[in-house]
Amino acid sequence: MQNTIVGVLRKVPLFDGLDDTVLSRIVAAMSTQTFVQGQVIIQKGNVCQVDSSFYVIKTGQVRVQGIVMGGSKFLDQILGPGEYFGESALKEDYYKDIKRNATIVSESKKTVLLSLSKADFNELVGSLGDLLKNAGERRMLVALPIFKRLHLGHDELDALTSRIVDSDFDLGHCFFMENSVVKSPALYFIRSGSVTVTTIVGRTTILREGAYFGDDMLYEKSEGSDHQSKETIIAHADCCIGVLKLDTILQALNRESLLTGESQLRLSVKWGERRAGNNESSGFEEKLKFKKHAMLGEGGFGKVWLVTVDEQEPNDFNDKNKRKMFALKVQSKRMILDRNVVEFMVREKYILESLDSPFIMKLVHSFSDENNIYLLNNFIPGGELHTLLYERDRQLIGALGNQYGLHERDAKFYAAGVLSGLSHMHTRNILYRDLKPENVLLDHRGYPVLVDLGFAKVVPMKTFTMCGTPSYLAPEVITQRGHDKGADHWSLGVLIFELITGTKPFSHKNTLKLFNIICKGKFSSTTNGLSTEAKDLVYKLLMVQAKKRLGSLSGGNKDIYDHTWFEDIDFGRLLSREIKSPWKPEVRDTFDVKNFGVFNGEADEEENNKPLCPEEHAMFEAIIWG
Repeated sequence: MQNTIVGVLRKVPLFDGLDDTVLSRIVAAMSTQTFVQGQVIIQKGNVCQVDSSFYVIKTGQVRVQGIVMGGSKFLDQILGPGEYFGESALKEDYYKDIKRNATIVSESKKTVLLSLSKADFNELVGSLGDLLKNAGERRMLVALPIFKRLHLGHDELDALTSRIVDSDFDLGHCFFMENSVVKSPALYFIRSGSVTVTTIVGRTTILREGAYFGDDMLYEKSEGSDHQSKETIIAHADCCIGVLKLDTILQALNRESLLTGESQLRLSVKWGERRAGNNESSGFEEKLKFKKHAMLGEGGFGKVWLVTVDEQEPNDFNDKNKRKMFALKVQSKRMILDRNVVEFMVREKYILESLDSPFIMKLVHSFSDENNIYLLNNFIPGGELHTLLYERDRQLIGALGNQYGLHERDAKFYAAGVLSGLSHMHTRNILYRDLKPENVLLDHRGYPVLVDLGFAKVVPMKTFTMCGTPSYLAPEVITQRGHDKGADHWSLGVLIFELITGTKPFSHKNTLKLFNIICKGKFSSTTNGLSTEAKDLVYKLLMVQAKKRLGSLSGGNKDIYDHTWFEDIDFGRLLSREIKSPWKPEVRDTFDVKNFGVFNGEADEEENNKPLCPEEHAMFEAIIWG
């Protein structure tokens, strides 16, 4: 049904220029209204400030009567399913003195309409003027070479356009001077006016409205060097220019570099990626040998081992990414097949490869043998956030004397890291769907890292699968009415509550009763342990109605970043690891695993169950080489 309504919205001239992602947000914000025959929907003469809704007919018919335009009268019209009316009320230039020019009544015994008021449109989707402006700027950004190769998603482009700051510059202003150091690299978009660009050989070019410059400063510089301009750029007239700074770009995209993705791709190829048509077994297995040192965990499909790579590593292994210790996830092919979760394994591998954030575990490589598939990840030595919260002898105990719970400033640090990791996924249309303290590990600096992406999924619009940890599920996940990134924001609200108070906001021994409590939004625990700002954020994240939840409004994830609770967090410094963590794990050496509950286990994988047939082996090829 949603796709049908999106198709209707594409026909509305007012929405021309908006892409399907924005149109889907409009559909999600609409409410259902039912009218009986003869009931007035819009009254002629009402001012649009009072009667300001846009309607799409779902079922039934309406009659448009008493139409007067420009002093001329028109015959009545009948509108049916898939048609729309009232869109003019959403215009930015509609003021209180503009009135409806026709009366619209229900023609059928029962007419069902989807409606959206201007106030809700602005709150949940954004002002129409801003949407149209952003749509144009998204098209501009995606056409720039530096962004085109990054294959940015809709949310990433939105994050960038929202951070372009328009500034006025006087005639003669010098943006860059040839061979001078550029302390704050930025991308510049000329809104009005013009600039002159003079090259080292003395060639001068004039750039005018619609042009851009500064992109060459955004590429990664050599280690230890400064960004240097190769041109002199001066305002040729008074200018209005949109400025998008490099550090702002990196923060918006949650990246450490604009070249990181390319570097990862090169690394993957160097580490023995099999070429199409090569029938030999994995070159990675043949080149690299692993030594198992300890078993870090055991799950339903296999074990996770702490391993080192044999000293005979490939010479081309990038030193910057070189790590002696890895976490090797060994999963039984037979168990995966028997439980019918091959699709989940393929999806997890693809998603891990597409992500590049310091707040999300990194997949170094994957390979297989006759019985198992292997996912080699970076080793995160600090243990679980759950352990820090509930089991460790800490000096981080809550100031209010809770049995558990962190000091609020420390909880804020971990929540900020988790938010950064979730935002990185969301900008790529990936939902995490399994946030909980057990799935947040701490790296050697004490920074949070999201792990276990088995439930993660690429979701352009909505998905209907129920999965996750019961006490962290959003109401729309439980009712299976369709969920999007708002479900992760709900889980973030639960996590913040638990980090500060040491208890979950929703709890019950009976799962069905727990779900009932969640769907009503009725807290099982008191919020007395939360500051006013934290309480406000939690309430806004735990809004039962998903479309009114913080993070799902017109500002998207930025609304969460901008909340007053996070006002003392510098997310740029957090990304570059410049903020001191509340607790730094004591790691004696690279083999130290004391922060994990190390299991006993044999070094050899003894599970050999029923052998796989060729067809079954082929199903796993996509995991390793697809």
